[in-house]
Amino acid sequence: MRVGIDKLAYLILGMILVTFVDVHAGELIDKRNSIILDQTTGLIWQKTEGGKRTWEKAIVYCENLVLGNYEDWRLPNIIELRSLVDRSKHNPTIDTAYFPDVAPSIYWTSSTPPSHNEYAWFVSFYTGNVNNYSKSYSYYVRCVRGSFEKFK
Repeated sequence: MRVGIDKLAYLILGMILVTFVDVHAGELIDKRNSIILDQTTGLIWQKTEGGKRTWEKAIVYCENLVLGNYEDWRLPNIIELRSLVDRSKHNPTIDTAYFPDVAPSIYWTSSTPPSHNEYAWFVSFYTGNVNNYSKSYSYYVRCVRGSFEKFK
């Protein structure tokens, strides 16, 4: 029974972080080579979305991406991807000056709820909300590289 309680505690903690920690992109810089630098978080983003894929194919796509002379791309975690949400915007809830081709839809993250390994977290760039769905569904992908400097 203790294992179930621990998983529930992690799930609740994750929901609190995702819901109440307001981290958003700061000063974005278009590096003109298909990448966007977020100077606030230290993350470097793929400028164009990578199409719709299942969660596992999204992981592989990002790991194999070569863009802007970088080969260390990955699928962002829930906090990283949510940092792109701009609550002053709607449909899509992201700065389209820097991400012009964004679909106002669901984008995968690498984060998986601890008690549901068959699910993964996503960010909706239609509403800015987060949730999780089965990894077998196909949703959009935007890769990232670097580390999240805000929490270091």
